[in-house]
Amino acid sequence: GTTPIPEIQADNSWFVEGLAGYMEPTPVGSPNLERLADAQDARRLQRLLPLEFLHTFRLGSFPGMATQSMLSAYAQSWALCHFLMHRHPEAFLAYLDRLARERPRADEDTLAWLLESLHQELRPLEQEFLAHLDQFAPEDPPWLKRYQEFLTLREELITLARRW
Repeated sequence: GTTPIPEIQADNSWFVEGLAGYMEPTPVGSPNLERLADAQDARRLQRLLPLEFLHTFRLGSFPGMATQSMLSAYAQSWALCHFLMHRHPEAFLAYLDRLARERPRADEDTLAWLLESLHQELRPLEQEFLAHLDQFAPEDPPWLKRYQEFLTLREELITLARRW
């Protein structure tokens, strides 16, 4: 017979989506420019979620959120994972390992597990995270880069056509 595949459930959307975004660029762990642009936009518009709110999303990719809010949550999740992997890798990996080994009680918030792993309080951690996000040069969203490439190509074609 075949061995059944064990059921694996992500307890929390932010680190699942954030780690996926962390793994996308080459090399792994370098800035995910699309997510960075969205995170910077959310920061500028004061749409970043408090960490305790971001942490409440369970099982799924931010269900029930409006599209722009969902994009911001994906971006913030990437930015938070990038921050934790670059500034606190051992503690973050210890947190992920604990999540893989233990199921929290129904009344237990695993955000406390993260803070415990990091030996930090929530608000100072948020401030450190925001400082990490603010270190990046402003990034244009991908659609704007493509539009600029289109305009550049258009100008080159017009110049070329005038030479005929």
